[in-house]
Amino acid sequence: MFNNTNNNNNNNNNATAIHLNCYSNSIIQKDIQQREIVIVDTLFSLCGGYMVASNNIGCINVWKLEESLHPNSKHQQQLQLQQQQQQQQQQQYQLRQQAHLENTHKTVGTSFSEFYKPHCTFRAHAPYTPINKIHFFNDQILASAGENDIKLWSWEKIKTIIDLNLEKIQNQHYNDDIIKLDWKSIYLTCIESPRIEGHGGQLSEKSEINGIDSHGAILYFASGNNNAYSYDLTTSQIISCYRGHTDYLHTIKYNSSFSNIITSSEDSTVRLWDSKSGQCVSILNPFYKISFEAPNNNEKQSQDSGSTIYNNSNNNNNNNNKNSSRRGSGGYTSIYSNITPSLTNKTNKFESNFNQWCGPLDLDETGNWLAVGGSTLSLWYLGKLNTMVSQLPVDESTYSIVFDKEKIITCGSAGYINYFALDGRPLMRVPSSSKILYSLSFNHHKRNQVLVAGGTSPFINTFINQENIAFSYYFINDD
Repeated sequence: MFNNTNNNNNNNNNATAIHLNCYSNSIIQKDIQQREIVIVDTLFSLCGGYMVASNNIGCINVWKLEESLHPNSKHQQQLQLQQQQQQQQQQQYQLRQQAHLENTHKTVGTSFSEFYKPHCTFRAHAPYTPINKIHFFNDQILASAGENDIKLWSWEKIKTIIDLNLEKIQNQHYNDDIIKLDWKSIYLTCIESPRIEGHGGQLSEKSEINGIDSHGAILYFASGNNNAYSYDLTTSQIISCYRGHTDYLHTIKYNSSFSNIITSSEDSTVRLWDSKSGQCVSILNPFYKISFEAPNNNEKQSQDSGSTIYNNSNNNNNNNNKNSSRRGSGGYTSIYSNITPSLTNKTNKFESNFNQWCGPLDLDETGNWLAVGGSTLSLWYLGKLNTMVSQLPVDESTYSIVFDKEKIITCGSAGYINYFALDGRPLMRVPSSSKILYSLSFNHHKRNQVLVAGGTSPFINTFINQENIAFSYYFINDD
């Protein structure tokens, strides 16, 4: 009897140890996952009052900017009032103790002002899959592009939930303001990546979607299957396919000044397409510093191309091997391959001086100036001739570009933010807290004009005076 009791105790202790060990491993795993977050994309709302960011494992965070950019707001005034009341209650202590407490409060306040946690977070795509692009279709719909689909979310509901929670926080005077949203409560619909019919009628695997833009009711997106598409949200149908690139697509832009589509690819070219006919009208090559008209025999893309493109929303049998869907350069080594191109499989191209790719694009306010990043950085003036004006001096791969009035701002593999004049002159180079930067976003709203940069760190650096990091937004996984 005594032996059985000891055995039972030993079994219980072993079970407890196993449970604690599993719990400890889970905590360690989450901690490592949090520290190794990669910020893939950042975006400001159309009203300029919110910032949205996506990461490499399927999560989206949202911040309301009022608290961080305008500390004299009502919420901050209430917090300051509470601190003053606490300080008044310490009057009975000695002056030395009181000074110590005041310094402590100041230290805490400073540490919390250095970074801001999100107001809400939610898992938008499958775990451990990157969200390559986020985009506001309008002031009511937020779109996110992942490994094999585009999901649309109710931005109105997200804002309402955040505002109601902040009001509750202010009334009840507590500071646990991170909301973990149930994705089902804000989900609208899903646009699956098109599948192309090959030999024998077999369909290709779904490819990742890397770029999104929109105009009116039309959503444009760039795919890893070398094609770009236009999708009508009113009819839920693909209306055009833009074929011509011979490698993986990175970015797509709609230029309202010329009513055309601009795409960039790993095939080292940028193509301009007529948005109505689907015809490629011009090809830019930053490496040869030339532009030329597309061949006359370029295949016309129209609605009848849908006979060989399938967008089966009811087919949920997705291939779990994400690497197998990578197309184009063939030099990608992980599920984050859309972020960081690998050169290991491009030895022959490198030796032949063909290790060239075009990545991020941005247009200025007029639509006449186009900046093209990738393995080089170039500036083009669009028009009848589509002239390359300058090749900007950079010694890194460029992963993101934004125009800010008379300046071009870039970031990339070196982890610095680079400022250039329109004539190509380097103006300034500013370090960040990330070893590699993948995303830049500039908020043009007059009240909230800031630049943010995100990359291989959970901290999204915020620049107000362009030269120094004012503070950071801290990305949190939805776990």
